[in-house]
Amino acid sequence: MSKRPDIRLGQWITVNSIDCVVTNAYEIGSLLGDCEVVCIPEKPANRDVVWKNDSLHFVEISDYDGYAETYPRLRYYGQKLRRGR
Repeated sequence: MSKRPDIRLGQWITVNSIDCVVTNAYEIGSLLGDCEVVCIPEKPANRDVVWKNDSLHFVEISDYDGYAETYPRLRYYGQKLRRGR
C-alpha cells in the first residue's frame, strides 16, 4: 500500500472521478478520514475523503457531509469550485 499523497488546503483533487477542492486536511490516522472537500459545482457539498487501497474515496457515511453554502468557512472553496480548474 502506498503512502497517502500530500494534501493541501485549496488543492484540486479527484475522488471517484469527481473534481473536488480540499477544505481541510486531517492528521494521518484521523477518525474523520484524510481530508474534507467540496464537490458538485451546481450545489457545492462538503464530504470527507479517505485514502485507502492506493486511491482517494468518499467516506461512505459521515455525520459531517452537508451543503457547503451553509458554512461560512467553506464559502471561498465553494466559489473556487464553481470557477473550475
